[in-house]
Amino acid sequence: GLYVMGMDSTSVPRHSARMEGTGWLKCPRNPPWKVGIHRAQRFLNVSWLAPLEQGYSRAIPLRWLPCFPQKAVRTAHAAQVEPQTGAAALKWVRETVDAHDPLTPVLCLVDGSYDRPAFWTALPSRTTALVRTARNRRLMHLPPAYSGRGRRRKYGQRALAPLDYLAQTDGWHSFSVTVRGQQRRMVARVEGPFLREKMPDTPLMLIAVRGQTWQAAQRKRKREPVFYLANAVQAENGQWGLPLSLQTLLAWAWATSSASIRTLP
Repeated sequence: GLYVMGMDSTSVPRHSARMEGTGWLKCPRNPPWKVGIHRAQRFLNVSWLAPLEQGYSRAIPLRWLPCFPQKAVRTAHAAQVEPQTGAAALKWVRETVDAHDPLTPVLCLVDGSYDRPAFWTALPSRTTALVRTARNRRLMHLPPAYSGRGRRRKYGQRALAPLDYLAQTDGWHSFSVTVRGQQRRMVARVEGPFLREKMPDTPLMLIAVRGQTWQAAQRKRKREPVFYLANAVQAENGQWGLPLSLQTLLAWAWATSSASIRTLP
């Protein structure tokens, strides 16, 4: 009853200076404290995620799309940024699912590079995007009801930054999810709806997850707080909320970020 997919870009090292799509990109083999570059092609990997079993899943590749930047060598492909390519791929997935069952909801899991208006505003119907966002993301409340005087406002007052919600003591939900065969306790809260600049018609819900520490193999593990945005849906009573349950969204979010996804060759 739920079609889950994930997208992420990857670079393929190349040596040629004339091959289609090659350019200078950030080298993933360098350590974070010493960023370097290498010549490579950038592609977008679109995968279907098999249903979770004991916190594990399988990533089945669906498409491998070129995502060449503006400064890359290009003769046959137009320049595209990753959110733009991802939006086109998500539309293709939605149309393919609709051909079999239009009522099947689609959940798309992506990292913070997709937290851009080009991706959010292109979301198809019956599709949920769970996107990691920055802790200082600028969010705004919905505008107040129009009073009939002056120009209609697009945005309301500025909301708290995602990081500021960690200081609040009430409104948190605690539950357990299965991750790699083990139960992990999660403490999270949902806030919203919010708007972002250049997206006055796309309400979003914020999910804040507290940091955690646990003991594993005689070592103390630590997980930093993390924040997600999801497109909001409005119920018949006018209330805004998440399109899927909080437990479902975070179970997939933790699974895809904890090395419990295996990509089939």
